[in-house]
Amino acid sequence: MTSTSVTVSVCIPAYAAQDFIAATVASLRAQTFSDFEAILVDDCSPDRTVEVARRAAGDDPRFTIAVNERNLGPAENWNEVVARARGRYVKVLCSDDLLTPDCLERQVAALDTYPSAGMTCARRNVLDARGRVLFANRGLQGLRIGLMNGDAAIRAMVRVATTPFGEPSVVLLRRSAMTDAGPFTDRYGTLIDCEYYARLLRTWDVVSLDATLGAFLARPASWSARSHRDQAGQCRALFRELAADPDLGISRRLLWQSMVRTTVNSAARRLAFSLASSRLHARFSRAQPR
Repeated sequence: MTSTSVTVSVCIPAYAAQDFIAATVASLRAQTFSDFEAILVDDCSPDRTVEVARRAAGDDPRFTIAVNERNLGPAENWNEVVARARGRYVKVLCSDDLLTPDCLERQVAALDTYPSAGMTCARRNVLDARGRVLFANRGLQGLRIGLMNGDAAIRAMVRVATTPFGEPSVVLLRRSAMTDAGPFTDRYGTLIDCEYYARLLRTWDVVSLDATLGAFLARPASWSARSHRDQAGQCRALFRELAADPDLGISRRLLWQSMVRTTVNSAARRLAFSLASSRLHARFSRAQPR
């Protein structure tokens, strides 16, 4: 990451997001906190993602849009866009997610208040492909509101057998903590964010905000939707690795409970994406001429 000159770098790794990227950019331009840069790196999308993003950004000087020379895949594209960041704080904003207008303002204030926190997180809504709320105010399961020790937060993640911190769109990271944690990896498949949070929280605390500051789009065609069947096994592998570290204090009982919960959580995710798909299908069916 380059030298700091702005407070927040919002990093948007994009791929095949032409139908949603304009809304993502609009939610960013509507922020009450203005001292940010927005960096979008498109991973060789086969559609009009770049064109739509440029039109949505307009002449806003805070936006930079680039295109990779070749497709890097999710984890490497996250690293590519973050490598261009100059901010003291960094947010990875997925190209089909949304922020509430006060998201950056509230999360910057949290990290400014708690210098031991390497990240702050909040609740989010889960939307279907038409922007309707499937599940409201999700997240923060097992977390203490306010400042929480990093190791305790990792144990909470194992206990609920999913990420209580939410998708990266509702997380703001401290740049110095990211330097400690290192790059994003796909060692655990789609759990790029979960594995990264676990690494970062080994040496930093977390601040949880009792507020809904974003929205995650549960569209059936998304990368996360296509791979949710694999996530139970990926979660179990990650939690076993964490439990093998005696410093984290993850008991055998807690690990066993998390193994069971991963199966339940996987079924719940399949139901959520199925519901999103059925709502979208019903919407289009009603719109067809008879």
